[in-house]
Amino acid sequence: MPAKFMVKQFKPDMYAHIFNRGANKAEIFLSDLDYQFFRQKCRDLLEQQGRTLEVLTFCLLPNHFHLLLFQREMYAISTFMHSLATSYTMYFNQKYEHSGQLCQGKYKLVPLYSFEKIRETQEYILNNPQRAGYEIWEHVGWVL
Repeated sequence: MPAKFMVKQFKPDMYAHIFNRGANKAEIFLSDLDYQFFRQKCRDLLEQQGRTLEVLTFCLLPNHFHLLLFQREMYAISTFMHSLATSYTMYFNQKYEHSGQLCQGKYKLVPLYSFEKIRETQEYILNNPQRAGYEIWEHVGWVL
C-alpha cells in the first residue's frame, strides 16, 4: 500500500498543495540567501514553463516549505518540482559541504478539488509560521 501522499495524481487545470521538510526534520534554509535562492529558482522555473504553472501561495520555514500551485498542463508540477528540488539540493550541498538527501523523501502532493479546500489550504499555508511559533515571517505570501 502506498504512503498517504506518494501517489501523485496529475491532471490538467489542477490545484495542489505541495510540501516537504528536511530529512530528520533538519533545517533546509540556513540563511536569508538560501530563501532568496529558492524563491529566485521558483521564479526562473515558472518563467521557463510559461503559463503552464502558477504559484498562488507559499510559505518557507527553516525546516520545511509549502506551495499552493495551479497547473494548466498535465505534468507541469512534476517538471517544476523535479527541477526545483534538484537545483536547491545541489546549491545547498555545495554551499554547506553537505552530502546526501536534503529533504525527507519526495515532495508530498494533495490535490484540491473544491474552492473551499483551496481557501482552507491558503489559510493553512499563510498561518503556518504562527502555528510554528514565528511571530513575523517574511517568506510567506500570495505569489513568488
